[in-house]
Amino acid sequence: MALDYTPGLEDLLDAHFSSRLEAVRGPMPGVVMAYNPATQEAKVALLFDVDSTTGVAITLEDVPVQFPGYAGRTLTFPLLPGDPVLCVPAEADISGWRLTGDATKASTSRFDISDVVAFPTLRTKLGPLGPGDVDPVATVVSGSLVKLGASTATDFVALASLVLTELGKIKAAYDVHTHNGFAPVPVLPTELIPPLTLPASTSTMAT
Repeated sequence: MALDYTPGLEDLLDAHFSSRLEAVRGPMPGVVMAYNPATQEAKVALLFDVDSTTGVAITLEDVPVQFPGYAGRTLTFPLLPGDPVLCVPAEADISGWRLTGDATKASTSRFDISDVVAFPTLRTKLGPLGPGDVDPVATVVSGSLVKLGASTATDFVALASLVLTELGKIKAAYDVHTHNGFAPVPVLPTELIPPLTLPASTSTMAT
């Protein structure tokens, strides 16, 4: 026989707060679909947030990507489709602040999906940093092309070993050079100084 049950005030409050908490969003992994380096904004798919009507991961447009740094002191890198990011919703509406710097909230929304910012800091165990990207005692900056000082850098940085090699060529030519009038036999090298090659890195530029 079924028993009649009338929920009490405590039950109703528990149900109310549970439903409200389910609507509160927290940090979640996402994946970059496209990235605009001019605005530092990305199109991001939320991996654990699915549209209830389509069953497809929710995709957000113009998500601000947060790189470490500030004006004149930055560390940035390109983001490619498929790169993972950590998506963090702001506690309050930040849309107006992003446009004007005005901290007045445009709405009373809390932890809303429209206020997500992305941090390119999250990865799975299947895609850890490689051995060439980490060092137990040194800070490692890696990449196929690294620019120091500004994005306008075009001059490749010289490497000590390459400079020493070029100086060695000059020394070797100087060591065998002689002039007419000196014993035993006057000899002039076919090349007094061999052609020099660029003693520069192929991946690091600086201003």
